[in-house]
Amino acid sequence: MSDRPLEKSAIAHCKLDGRGGTIRETSNILQGMSDSERISVVLPTKAKKELEKLCEIEKRSISNFVYLLIQEAIDRAKASGKLKSTDE
Repeated sequence: MSDRPLEKSAIAHCKLDGRGGTIRETSNILQGMSDSERISVVLPTKAKKELEKLCEIEKRSISNFVYLLIQEAIDRAKASGKLKSTDE
Protein backbone atom coordinates (compact mmCIF):
# COMPACT_ATOMS: atom_id res chain seq x y z
CA MET A 1 0.00 0.00 0.00
CA SER A 2 1.26 3.45 -0.88
CA ASP A 3 1.91 6.04 1.81
CA ARG A 4 0.69 8.79 -0.52
CA PRO A 5 -2.61 10.51 0.35
CA LEU A 6 -5.70 8.98 -1.23
CA GLU A 7 -6.33 11.96 -3.49
CA LYS A 8 -2.90 11.49 -5.11
CA SER A 9 -2.83 7.71 -5.23
CA ALA A 10 -6.31 7.07 -6.61
CA ILE A 11 -8.56 8.80 -9.10
CA ALA A 12 -11.86 9.55 -7.41
CA HIS A 13 -14.68 11.48 -8.97
CA CYS A 14 -17.58 13.24 -7.30
CA LYS A 15 -20.63 15.05 -8.57
CA LEU A 16 -21.90 18.33 -7.23
CA ASP A 17 -24.81 20.05 -8.91
CA GLY A 18 -24.39 17.74 -11.91
CA ARG A 19 -20.74 18.67 -12.44
CA GLY A 20 -18.11 15.96 -12.32
CA GLY A 21 -14.74 16.55 -10.76
CA THR A 22 -12.07 15.24 -8.49
CA ILE A 23 -12.44 15.18 -4.72
CA ARG A 24 -10.09 18.18 -4.51
CA GLU A 25 -12.15 20.18 -7.05
CA THR A 26 -15.39 19.35 -5.25
CA SER A 27 -13.84 20.30 -1.91
CA ASN A 28 -12.73 23.63 -3.36
CA ILE A 29 -16.28 24.30 -4.59
CA LEU A 30 -17.71 23.58 -1.15
CA GLN A 31 -15.08 25.73 0.57
CA GLY A 32 -16.01 28.55 -1.79
CA MET A 33 -19.52 28.56 -0.33
CA SER A 34 -18.53 31.21 2.22
CA ASP A 35 -22.03 32.65 2.25
CA SER A 36 -23.50 29.30 3.32
CA GLU A 37 -25.57 28.91 6.46
CA ARG A 38 -26.17 25.88 8.62
CA ILE A 39 -29.71 24.65 9.33
CA SER A 40 -31.10 21.91 11.53
CA VAL A 41 -33.94 19.53 10.70
CA VAL A 42 -35.89 17.21 12.98
CA LEU A 43 -37.07 13.99 11.30
CA PRO A 44 -38.95 10.94 12.51
CA THR A 45 -36.56 8.03 13.06
CA LYS A 46 -38.00 6.05 10.13
CA ALA A 47 -37.56 8.97 7.73
CA LYS A 48 -33.94 9.48 8.85
CA LYS A 49 -33.11 5.81 8.34
CA GLU A 50 -34.68 5.85 4.88
CA LEU A 51 -32.79 9.07 4.05
CA GLU A 52 -29.51 7.46 5.14
CA LYS A 53 -30.22 4.42 2.98
CA LEU A 54 -31.09 6.60 -0.02
CA CYS A 55 -27.92 8.68 0.44
CA GLU A 56 -25.87 5.50 0.56
CA ILE A 57 -27.46 4.33 -2.70
CA GLU A 58 -26.83 7.75 -4.31
CA LYS A 59 -23.28 7.85 -2.86
CA ARG A 60 -23.88 11.30 -1.36
CA SER A 61 -23.62 12.75 2.11
CA ILE A 62 -26.89 13.62 3.81
CA SER A 63 -25.95 17.29 3.69
CA ASN A 64 -25.21 17.23 -0.05
CA PHE A 65 -28.31 15.18 -0.85
CA VAL A 66 -30.62 17.50 1.09
CA TYR A 67 -28.94 20.56 -0.46
CA LEU A 68 -29.65 19.16 -3.94
CA LEU A 69 -33.29 18.43 -3.05
CA ILE A 70 -33.74 21.98 -1.76
CA GLN A 71 -32.05 23.47 -4.81
CA GLU A 72 -34.30 21.42 -7.13
CA ALA A 73 -37.40 22.68 -5.27
CA ILE A 74 -36.17 26.28 -5.56
CA ASP A 75 -35.46 25.84 -9.29
CA ARG A 76 -38.96 24.37 -9.88
CA ALA A 77 -40.58 27.22 -7.92
CA LYS A 78 -38.68 29.79 -10.01
CA ALA A 79 -39.54 28.02 -13.27
CA SER A 80 -43.23 27.96 -12.40
CA GLY A 81 -43.26 31.61 -11.33
CA LYS A 82 -44.05 30.71 -7.74
CA LEU A 83 -40.73 32.19 -6.59
CA LYS A 84 -39.22 35.26 -8.19
CA SER A 85 -35.58 34.90 -9.23
CA THR A 86 -33.22 37.05 -7.21
CA ASP A 87 -29.81 38.37 -8.16
CA GLU A 88 -26.95 36.84 -6.21
